[in-house]
Amino acid sequence: MKNSKVFILCFVTAVLLLEIKTCFAEDQPTNQITEKSLLALAEKGDVKSQKMLGMGYWDGELGATANHKEAIKWFLKAAQNGDSEAKSLAARVYLSDSDFENGAKLLKEAAEAGDLTAQTDLGSLYLKGVGVTKDEAEGIKWTQKAAEKGDSTAQYNLGVSYRDGIGVEKDQKKADEWFAKAKKTLETTK
Repeated sequence: MKNSKVFILCFVTAVLLLEIKTCFAEDQPTNQITEKSLLALAEKGDVKSQKMLGMGYWDGELGATANHKEAIKWFLKAAQNGDSEAKSLAARVYLSDSDFENGAKLLKEAAEAGDLTAQTDLGSLYLKGVGVTKDEAEGIKWTQKAAEKGDSTAQYNLGVSYRDGIGVEKDQKKADEWFAKAKKTLETTK
């Protein structure tokens, strides 16, 4: 009985190895298979695959050739299918391509939907006047929302705002409190 189990295990392992070898044959590079399989799932509406494909097109990983238009397309499909972070990722692609207007528009939508990173980034855009009309009060509003929900970058940015008097009155005590919160947040997430 024990020998038959060993035989079956060896047989299954050999079959799997043969299938893997076939999948990764020289005429089918690993990166193309990854892109093709993700594309097939993404086209069927698989949200995780849509987002992963967007990431692949954004940075050229997962076998996809870097293509920012395709990245945005797949991030937006994932967002339409319920992935709350995907719209924020599409915004970052726009921003990385210096399309600040579209990037800011999508960040605002993502921030309004509750995405913390989008709230932090939108706050920074308003504080600097990038892609939007400079509005320090609006920048502080978004930064504060994200900071209060525990985003360490927003907490740090709020500390800088209080230290330097950007959008708020200078207040070193509040600045130190926000810097301490940012430090604590980072230490607890390690």
